Amino acid sequence: MDLYVADENYNVLSILDTFTSVIWTRRYNECGDFEVCVPASAEMFKLLVPDNYIFRLDDDTVMIIEKVQLQNDTENGDYIVCTGRSAESLIARRIVWGQKGFYGYAEEFIREVMNENVVSPAIYSRKIPEIVLGDDNGFKDPIGVQYTCENMLTVVYETCQKYDMGFRLVKRGGVLREKLYFELYKGTDHSESQHVNPIVVFSPDFDNLINSEYCMDMTEYANTAYIAGEGEGNQRKKAILGGSQGKKRREIFVDAGSVSSKSDIVMTDDNYMMALCDKGQEQLSEKRGKFTFSVTIENLNMYKYKQDYDVGDIVTIKNEYGIIADVRITEVTESEDSTGFSVIPTFEQEVSE
Repeated sequence: MDLYVADENYNVLSILDTFTSVIWTRRYNECGDFEVCVPASAEMFKLLVPDNYIFRLDDDTVMIIEKVQLQNDTENGDYIVCTGRSAESLIARRIVWGQKGFYGYAEEFIREVMNENVVSPAIYSRKIPEIVLGDDNGFKDPIGVQYTCENMLTVVYETCQKYDMGFRLVKRGGVLREKLYFELYKGTDHSESQHVNPIVVFSPDFDNLINSEYCMDMTEYANTAYIAGEGEGNQRKKAILGGSQGKKRREIFVDAGSVSSKSDIVMTDDNYMMALCDKGQEQLSEKRGKFTFSVTIENLNMYKYKQDYDVGDIVTIKNEYGIIADVRITEVTESEDSTGFSVIPTFEQEVSE
């Protein structure tokens, strides 16, 4: 794994080829992170400083150094532990400026709020010049939301979580340049049931699944929301989201009194109901059942990471106990140290019924 270090103005400073270990994690709709351990030296302390970038030519992900520590080791010599998050963390440096209401499609909302607060804000000093919007995918997920001064990364994360979208802030063309592209995307379904080539199946039968950890958790699961908006007592505006019946119906109450029909934009009754339902969807997305696989795979045989499958894609998992599931790859951790190189994906399926 070849690592490059650049300063905050994107000037490449050095190739980092003396590391003891590297952990490099990409995630579907959250920030990725990294950890690099190198032998301590005055040169390394000058090179590895907060806000410098670490990147690879074989990966569009860009990491930002946030923390540098000196670790003492009397037997093997001192070493530096350098950690940070991926470039998506830059979005957390901005908030929604004032009040924002939107009624339309989720992708349009994210692109609009990114443009207003990061890419081309009215106040020039709020602009992050290196961030530009990537292509519009035309995703048609309806949304009705109101935000007031929330952190931008939280807004993007919550919206993507609700609609199973991924987001990334990436370089293009291998080498790090002065522009990072904000992209929304949805992973490709390579599961056995969809027959989309390449079909990707991880199973002991194929000698590409070394071990697995499995968890099915329905402890906090809910599928129906009773949502109360503005007003007092029985006069509060209300909405119901979800239609399960009998013992399969699991209800929660959502207090959406903060959703106001007196925002800066004209809001129809339909738009207000949409905003209430979106608040309910937000709470239900946090109450989904979790069906999780964390596995170690053999990455050198049947399938190639980033070629046959990638973060956000859906694949099929079969373990030795007869558990079969089509699951999304929510993160992938690459690790390299003295024992070799490994790829560890985390798979997750959200249970809706």
